[in-house]
Amino acid sequence: MDQTVKLLMAVMCVSFSAVVSQDEVCQTKPQGWVVEVGCWGHKFCNASKQVQTEFCDSGKVLDRDTMTCVLPGSGHNVCGNTTICSGRKDGFYPDTTVNCISYFVCSGGNNLGRLYCAAHLVFNSLIDSCDWSSNVAPPCGTLVASSTTPAT
Repeated sequence: MDQTVKLLMAVMCVSFSAVVSQDEVCQTKPQGWVVEVGCWGHKFCNASKQVQTEFCDSGKVLDRDTMTCVLPGSGHNVCGNTTICSGRKDGFYPDTTVNCISYFVCSGGNNLGRLYCAAHLVFNSLIDSCDWSSNVAPPCGTLVASSTTPAT
């Protein structure tokens, strides 16, 4: 199977599994609780305990720090950066410019999108998923490689 198709299927599966359980998440969360954030906008729990989606207007991207839609390249994000995948192999990459709290998907030199980790997590390149910083090596995390001395 083509690598691009595999990447798209992985992104769709992750997205689908998140969508299936999002309304359940809202049953125990307060109104306004952020469920998902991306360059496109965000999803949050509304007063009816349902997931509500708010998209940015065309030509704008979400700035995660302010939760407002801004022009690409402004704010604290690299959403809309079309050259970020140039020369990269297909796969998932941490965004080190924001301390790895988000990652992007490259396929065929194109940026397929940016995804954000949940609060307090960073992207772990070894498992292609978000993880606790204590489980992730620098520059994204704080894991220090341990050197063990073989028993004699």
